[in-house]
Amino acid sequence: MKNTAYGLRLKVLTGMAAFATMVVAVVGFSLHILERSQQNHRLLGELEQLEEATAALTRSGANYLQNPARDFDTYERDVQVFLTEILGDINQFDSRLSRLSTKFDASTGEMVPAWIPFTDPRASHETVALRLNGVTSQWSTVQTEFYSQLGDEQNDPRLEWGAEHLVDAMPAFSLAVMEMTDQYRAFLDDQSVLAERVLSALVILMAILGVGGIVWFYTRVIRRIGDVVDACSHVAQGKFGYSLNVSGEDEISVLARAFNTLSSRSQLVLAMLSDLQQAPSVEHALNAIVQASGTYLPVAWVGLLQAHRETEEFHLTHALPATSLSSWGPRAVAPADSLATTLDDALVSREPILINDLRKLALESQKATFLRELVRATQMEALVALPLASGAGWEGFILFGSRRSGYRKDQVELLKNLAPTTALSLQRILEGATRAA
Repeated sequence: MKNTAYGLRLKVLTGMAAFATMVVAVVGFSLHILERSQQNHRLLGELEQLEEATAALTRSGANYLQNPARDFDTYERDVQVFLTEILGDINQFDSRLSRLSTKFDASTGEMVPAWIPFTDPRASHETVALRLNGVTSQWSTVQTEFYSQLGDEQNDPRLEWGAEHLVDAMPAFSLAVMEMTDQYRAFLDDQSVLAERVLSALVILMAILGVGGIVWFYTRVIRRIGDVVDACSHVAQGKFGYSLNVSGEDEISVLARAFNTLSSRSQLVLAMLSDLQQAPSVEHALNAIVQASGTYLPVAWVGLLQAHRETEEFHLTHALPATSLSSWGPRAVAPADSLATTLDDALVSREPILINDLRKLALESQKATFLRELVRATQMEALVALPLASGAGWEGFILFGSRRSGYRKDQVELLKNLAPTTALSLQRILEGATRAA
C-alpha cells in the first residue's frame, strides 16, 4: 500500500488530537481561572480587612480624645490602658500590612496570559502593587510620627498628642487604603470579564472544531463507506461492472479502486465466458472479448495468431478492427523472426508475453519484422500475447494492443486464467467453420 493510503487515518488522528488538545486547554484554563480567582479574592479579603483595621485604628485615637484621663489618681492607669489598646491596634495593623505585602509580591494576579490585552485596563496587578508600596511607605511615616508624638518617656507618654496625630493622619491614610482596595476590585472585574471572554472563545472554537470534525468525518468517511456498501450490494445483486467515482489517495479511495477492479474483472470474466460460448465466428468471439474488457483492460486492437507446426510459422488470421489487415504486409511470424522463439517459449510455459515498449522493441531488433508491421498498421504502444492451447492440438495466441497505456501484471494474470476457456471456444468455432466448409 502506498504511503498516501495512510492519509485518512493520519487526518482522523490529527483531528482527534486537535480536539483533545482543545478540550485539555479549556479544562486547564478553567482550572487556572478558578485557582487565580480564589487567590485574588483571598487578597481582596486581606485588603478589606486592612480597611477595617484602618477604621479601628482611627476609632481608637478618637476614642481616647473623647475620653481623656483627667482624674489624677487614675491618670497613669488610664493612660496605660489606652496606650496598650492603641499600640495593640498599631502592631496588628502593621503585621497585617506586612503580611499583605508578602502575599501580594508572591501573587501574579492575572487570570489570563499576559499577551492578551485588556479591553478596559482600569488597573493591573503592577499598578495595585505600586499603590500598595505607596500605602506601606505612608503607613511607615504615620507610625514613625506617632511614636515621635508619644515621646521618649515610656512611663509618661504623650498619648494625647499621639492620639491627635492618629485622628489627623488616619483619614488620608484610610482614603489611600480604600482607593487601593477599589482599584484592586476594578482589576478583578477586568480580569473576570476578560477570562470569561477568553473561555467563551475557547468553547466556541471547540464547538466549531467539533462540528467541523463531525461534518468532515461524515462526508469523508461515513458517506464514502456507505457508497462502497451500496456498490457491494449492487454487485451482490448481479450488477457486475458497477463502479464508484474515485478521487484521492486515502484508504477509502484505495478500497473503492479495489472494488472497481473486482467489479470490472467479474464483469469481464462472466461476459467473456457467456459470449465466447455463444459466438458463431472468430470475429464475434474477438468482438465479445473487446466488449467484455470494458474499463478493466485498455484494448484498442485485438488479433488471433494461429500456430502452424508444419511450417513453424504463426499466421495472423483475424483482427479487430478488421480494416487493420487491409494494409498489412506479411501476416506471418516466420521462424527467422525474433518474435518466433519468444512465441514458442510462451506456448511451452503457458505464460503471456507482455511488451509495454512495443515501438522501442520493434526498432531495436532488425529481425522484429512482425512487430514493426504491427506498429505500422495499428499504431499500438503496448502488446500482450496470450498463449492458447486447447489440448486437442490447436495452438495460437490472442494479441491485445493498447495505444494509451501499458498493461498491469494483474490484468495479464486475469487473461492467463481465462486462456483455457478462450482456447476451447476458439477451437470449437474454428472446427465448426472447417466442417461447414
